[in-house]
This record gives sequence, C-alpha cells and structure tokens, in this order.
Amino acid sequence: CDCRERPLDPVPDLNLGTVFILVGGFSLYIQMAIRLLFSSSFGGSIGRFDFGLKCGFNDGTPCTEENIAFKFEFNSFGHCIQGCLSILLFPFGRLFVRKVIFRQQTIHTMRCIRLAGASLVVAYPAYNIIKRCIKAASEFASSSFSNNASEWAAGFALGISTGLLFSALFAHEDSMAANSESEAPDDEDQGIIIAFRVVQKLQAACGALLVGTSIVSAAMFGLTWDNSAAKGDTEDDVDAGILLLMLCVPGSLILGSLILFWKGTLNTSSESFTEMQEIGQVRQ
Repeated sequence: CDCRERPLDPVPDLNLGTVFILVGGFSLYIQMAIRLLFSSSFGGSIGRFDFGLKCGFNDGTPCTEENIAFKFEFNSFGHCIQGCLSILLFPFGRLFVRKVIFRQQTIHTMRCIRLAGASLVVAYPAYNIIKRCIKAASEFASSSFSNNASEWAAGFALGISTGLLFSALFAHEDSMAANSESEAPDDEDQGIIIAFRVVQKLQAACGALLVGTSIVSAAMFGLTWDNSAAKGDTEDDVDAGILLLMLCVPGSLILGSLILFWKGTLNTSSESFTEMQEIGQVRQ
C-alpha cells in the first residue's frame, strides 16, 4: 500500500487541544491589550510598553518599581520565545522539527513530537498566574504579571502569524517529503497511533489549563483593579466594570468556539488523527 500524506493546509490542526490553546492564548493577548490601554491610570505609558507602578497602595508606602515589558534582558526574550512555541500548532511545525531537531524520524513521529512541543506553550502562563496569585494576590492588577504575560502573548501572536506564513510557503515541500518516505513496520504504526492518542489527550489537558489561566487572570484583574500605588487609597479594590469586561474576553471566545463547533465549522476530531489511524488500517 502507498500510504501518502495529503498536502498541508496553512491552518492549525483544529483538534480539541489546539482550539483550547488558541482560545486561552488569544484571551490572554486581549486582556494584556486592555490592561496596557489603561496603563496611564497605573502611572504607566502605552508608548513605553509601561504597565505602571509595580505595587499596590500598601498604606501609602512609596513605590518606584516600574512595570515595563520587553526590557533588553534574558527573561523578557525568554517569555516571548516560550510564546512562539505556538508555531508548532501548525502542520508546518513538523517540517521544522524534522529538519532542525530530529532529522532521522518519520513524518508520522514528527506529528507526535510537534503536538507535544505545542503543548509546552501553556507552561509559562500557568506558572505566572500561580506565582502572582500566591505572592501578589491583593495587588494582582499592578503586579509584574502584566508585563511578563504581555511578552508571552506577543510571542504567541508572533508564532501564530509566522505559522500561517510558513505553512503556506512550505506546504508543497512538506508534502513531497512525506510522499518520499518509505513505509514503517506495522508494529511501529501501532506504537505511533497509541502515542498520538496520548499526546492529543495531553494537549487537550494543557489547552484546558490555558483557558482556565485566562479566566483566573480576568477575574483577578477585576478584583484588584483599584489597588495601585498610582491610584492612592480607595474604598474598594474591585472594579465591577473591568471585572465584567475582562471576563467577557474568555467568555466570548469560548462561546464563539462552541457556536462554530455546533455549526460544524470546527472539526475537533482532527483530520491528522484520522490519517494516523489509516496507516495501520490500510496496510496488508
């Protein structure tokens, strides 16, 4: 049997995990944009990518720490690079992994490695939200969560944009590489299918974690919005309007995804998984 892979589409494999990651990632991206738009009320500046003073009111204790994103330092670029792992959500990512990292592996193994790598994009946001909720829960909106998450979100958007571009540019090359491969043994096929199922479940769990992170982030922003050294003493740290606005971001993206799924626009069964199953079924 000549089992050949179909040419790439320049869009992500819309399995359940990918949809979760896209919803959570863009939710955080929009939240960071909203927070930056209000930076002046925290003593910051949009033009400098400055989110304002990095502390709450604290009984009037002087605060001079700046909350600036994309400083010329290792951590800033590290956060951005972690966000760029979103490029692996695209079928093009397996060609990148194959050429740069694992040159001797089959195209089908590359799928598993690509999806596993894409799942790692959620690691930093999850770590960031846990750290800030523990160390700066009462002044979350003023904390360094904003500048750190914005660096990650910029990388996430860059990865998506680059993935779209290169998937379109290299779709033909990836298809040629897949078609030129020799067939793998049946026992390897079964191992790949099992591994792919596990990786898909892992990606779905990681994607759900990212969606949860975006919801917690939205709630924490609203609940601590008025606790800022730049705003002085206020009767209540909660801003109901901001809380509603921030929660509407993940809520609307989740609702939109559900509507598209209900209409059949999103197929979370994943075409690539179907292809993986076909490898074992059609061999004689």
